[in-house]
Amino acid sequence: MKEQHTIMEHTSMMETETIEAKAQLRNNKGIEIGNVMFTQKDNGVEINVEVNNMPQGVYAFHIHENGLCDTPDYKSCGGHFNPFGKKHGFLNQEGPHAGDLPNIEVNSNGKGYMRVMTSRMTLRKGEMNSLFKEGGTAVILHQGPDDYISDPAGHGGARIACGIIEEMN
Repeated sequence: MKEQHTIMEHTSMMETETIEAKAQLRNNKGIEIGNVMFTQKDNGVEINVEVNNMPQGVYAFHIHENGLCDTPDYKSCGGHFNPFGKKHGFLNQEGPHAGDLPNIEVNSNGKGYMRVMTSRMTLRKGEMNSLFKEGGTAVILHQGPDDYISDPAGHGGARIACGIIEEMN
């Protein structure tokens, strides 16, 4: 009698792991004025921004190269997140920085919302353009709008709020 062997193949479906991050925006008095949520998607990172209790206006919003938010001026977070060595601005032929994001508009009720999808960054660790790089990254809200072309920062003015980007588990 011939012995029969059954070989069972184990096939596993690769599940797409959800990678998320968040940052709490605080002004230089330590008061929370908003939240930023990051979600890794197949084609990039979705960023959802919500700000509250702000004067009506248009504000520059960027991701910066260091995960530090030392008050009062937030200079510790360094320049814009720019792993590819580009120039600043969506209107610059040599740009934009990976950390350049659209301006956020705050309404008369002091609230602003923005949803952005970008392929210039990732939440996947170990990649050149990862927001989880060594030393971290931070989000900055500036006092005025970005002109989308002036290098190195778009003339957005002083840094008025900061949040360190942290991985969510």
